[in-house]
Amino acid sequence: MGTISEFRIVDYYGSTLFIDEFNSSSTMSHYGMPDSQGNPSPDDWIYRTIHMGENSIMLGFEDSTANSPTVSEAPGWSRSTSGTCSNDICKFTLNKVSTTSGPPKTGSFPYAYGVGFSGNYANGIDEARLISPLYDIPMNGTSYLTFDHWSCSEAGWDGGAVFIKVNGGSWQYFDPGWYTGTASSFAGHNLQGMGIFTMDHCTGTAWSGAWSSTSEMTNLRANLDAYKGDSVKFKFAFAGSSITPGFRFPTMASLVVGSAPLSLWIMQSNSIWDSSILRARQTKVDGLVDLS
Repeated sequence: MGTISEFRIVDYYGSTLFIDEFNSSSTMSHYGMPDSQGNPSPDDWIYRTIHMGENSIMLGFEDSTANSPTVSEAPGWSRSTSGTCSNDICKFTLNKVSTTSGPPKTGSFPYAYGVGFSGNYANGIDEARLISPLYDIPMNGTSYLTFDHWSCSEAGWDGGAVFIKVNGGSWQYFDPGWYTGTASSFAGHNLQGMGIFTMDHCTGTAWSGAWSSTSEMTNLRANLDAYKGDSVKFKFAFAGSSITPGFRFPTMASLVVGSAPLSLWIMQSNSIWDSSILRARQTKVDGLVDLS
């Protein structure tokens, strides 16, 4: 059951062109829609004046709450980790963002992939991997890799990077110029010597393991015109250094990858969708309202 209390027409810029607040029963008509055989259906609409006033409450999607995800993977995505790893501080997991995760919120509310949802990431991560589905890059238009990310890792040692696999080949380091630091050649993990996402969204001291977020997730985008006609996959990799055996090295927060939809999407510059236009010269418009 539903109630309609107002009807309005707006132009392209959102300005109201016509409004009917149904102060009179004569401004609109109602009838039951015939079925597929042409038989009349019941007319459940009725005009009523409500004398008790109204209560209006507006909530956004971000006002809702969510449990942990009910699936371990987003469709088509996979994860792996070099070495022994038993929890989320040393590998990518699909989880919901909380106060210990790093970013205050995600574009893929409330879920994202990340390393270290439950706290600071572990020592000695050779490589934690998050691998995308296979994407066929079209010959026409312009395609992009785009994703949101939040990174808080020890500058000069730990961080994340992106790799690309073309037509089933080997993984290639993918660098469109978006990395903010370089992992030391003595870091001792798979990303040593490479450009990495590092202390991009926080301040802190790695020796103490204390950090503070300085921004929300930021969006990155890379042109994929060089791969037109190819089939590609992307790998998000994270690595953390280790010090001499027996000495624990406190680390920073985490790497979180998310977007809307989740984590990554391919966009073509010629993919623009417009709604249909109602011409001003139309003097009569028949419409259907269905509430349940």
